[in-house]
Amino acid sequence: MQRLGTGYAKYFTTKYDRPGSLFQGRFKAVHIKDDDQLRYLLAYINAINPAQIVEPDLKKEGIKDFYKVYDAVDKYNWSTHQEFMNRRDSIIVDKGLLGKLYPAPEDYISFIKDVLSGKDRKLWGTIDGLTID
Repeated sequence: MQRLGTGYAKYFTTKYDRPGSLFQGRFKAVHIKDDDQLRYLLAYINAINPAQIVEPDLKKEGIKDFYKVYDAVDKYNWSTHQEFMNRRDSIIVDKGLLGKLYPAPEDYISFIKDVLSGKDRKLWGTIDGLTID
């Protein structure tokens, strides 16, 4: 991670003639302690993060157009959303425990819709020291 980060930082600062450090602090890893933390990460990576492309302030202001956001999440190809929807069968992705929590696409999509609509809003916050902003 250090070599990758350092190489990219040097490239970026040279290309954009930017002084100073691009990345602050060290790379951090957090142990996932329970199912809520794991579910939060799945929701963040597969739904909240791609939804911010359409509505950048959604974590502060909430979602203004649920259908537009959900459509963007559903079409987003750079997460495991397509695997959980059984639209793509990747040789790289192993759903593991999450596949047991959401064995059918209907279970997964219900969870994602609950998170995006705010019914499962507790997952948007901090869970036992795990914060992603």
